[in-house]
Amino acid sequence: MEYLFALTYAFSAGMLAVTIVSTLITQDRSEPLVRVFVAFCVTTAAWNLSYAVMAIVPDPDVVAMVYRLSSIGWGLSPSLALYYGYRSYVTYLGTNRNRTVEMLIFLPTPYVWVGVFSGTMLAIGFERTPFGWREIMDASAPANYIFVALTVAALAAFLYFGVAIRRRCRTNRARLHAALLTYPLTGVVLLVVVFHLTLPIMGVATLPPSAQVFIAAWLVVVGSLLNRYPVFTVSPRIAADIIVNSMSDVCLLLSNDGTIQAANPVTHTLLGYDPAQLVGRPVGSLFAGGTSLAAHTVTDIAEVLRDGAPQEWPATERTEVLMHTASGGTIPCTVTATVVHDSLRDPVGSVVIAREIRELKRLASLASTDTLTGAMNRRRIEELIEHAFSDTGRRSSKPFSVMMMDLDHFKSVNDDLGHEAGDRVLIQFSEIVRSSVREEDWFARWGGEEFIVVAPETSDGTLAAVAERIRNRVAEYDFGIGRQVTCSFGVAQAGAHESAPSAIKRADDAMYQAKQSGRNRVVITEE
Repeated sequence: MEYLFALTYAFSAGMLAVTIVSTLITQDRSEPLVRVFVAFCVTTAAWNLSYAVMAIVPDPDVVAMVYRLSSIGWGLSPSLALYYGYRSYVTYLGTNRNRTVEMLIFLPTPYVWVGVFSGTMLAIGFERTPFGWREIMDASAPANYIFVALTVAALAAFLYFGVAIRRRCRTNRARLHAALLTYPLTGVVLLVVVFHLTLPIMGVATLPPSAQVFIAAWLVVVGSLLNRYPVFTVSPRIAADIIVNSMSDVCLLLSNDGTIQAANPVTHTLLGYDPAQLVGRPVGSLFAGGTSLAAHTVTDIAEVLRDGAPQEWPATERTEVLMHTASGGTIPCTVTATVVHDSLRDPVGSVVIAREIRELKRLASLASTDTLTGAMNRRRIEELIEHAFSDTGRRSSKPFSVMMMDLDHFKSVNDDLGHEAGDRVLIQFSEIVRSSVREEDWFARWGGEEFIVVAPETSDGTLAAVAERIRNRVAEYDFGIGRQVTCSFGVAQAGAHESAPSAIKRADDAMYQAKQSGRNRVVITEE
């Protein structure tokens, strides 16, 4: 039986050693209260280790020596517990530290050590029992009652500090800390007073001295909770949770196979999905198939991340994705996906952040689109043309043609029929042109009733045929204003060594030549 108790004490000491190490590697390790907590764990571990030795040692003289050495731990523990409570009190309530009080807290400790080592306090001998050695105490020794009184006084003060923190501190962390310390330690100290002091002094102790095992278990629990909920600083885990749950972007945590492991609350407000409903689903189910991401096609982001390298897709050059909503619709978003690695740099999953860009797209459209006709505005097409040319203003080697258009006698439409009729003509004319050119061609309102089409990789002959088709459609179209509307066209193909402004000017000159030649015609200009 004594070996079972020795194993229990040793196991408690080992668990405390783990608690000490885990506490010393936390970000709170430099805090004074944490250092006191670690010291408390060290003394209790020494206490348990000493009793493990005492349970199996056969020589009573060795037992007495180990008992006296163990008093270094259990003799200091009450003062450390009280000091811990006092420092918690002044830390949380913002009161000033009193050095005199701190000295008084540790004043009884040397007295206890002297009494134990001299044999005038607590154990004066040991008796062999089935669970090891048990202390024999002198019921008439005043030092024993002084020690009991000191322990009860320390317990009362500790209890006062804990209750004051619970009542007066406003933070949940401080209240949790006080609850973790005050109530369990109060119960454990009562066990110490009963099993290690009162019953042995009265000579009626029938149970093994096991209070230190309960203290060790309590310290292990408190240590694990303090590591989970750091009391003095914001842990990275807590900070990350706060950031993720308060961010306005969708945040998804994926496993290596692309399965959603967690989602933040924005998935409900933005997409309509409850975060719990998304757990276990493949991330690809949230994205519309075939969404272009430059060189990527997102049907399953896990395919993009499979190589273990981070993938970042900026919100430029049409790199947005479409995300499905719970109601069956889609929302345009930009996506950033980053692989998460463990301490050995092996990929263990990924984090996907999706930012909704409907408002950005609306603002971008307003900045680049003519609000009346829906065509590009002049600033936008000039940006595209500049981007298509080199820094020296020279055109690329691929064919590149420009078509300028101007509605004939448009001023008379506005003067005779009003601007509302003129606006209808501009809108309907834009629809005709837009339906006649390719999707990759650039169509813009150049100014007033003048429009431009830039056709990459197209010859002037091809674009002239398009212009002729538009001219015929416009001349035959009923604009609902009681008169025919016609348009003049100028077409130019940029030369191999011609600048963009030069090609546009030649097309513009050709358009005015068409007007001077009788209007309602297409003129092609040579380089």
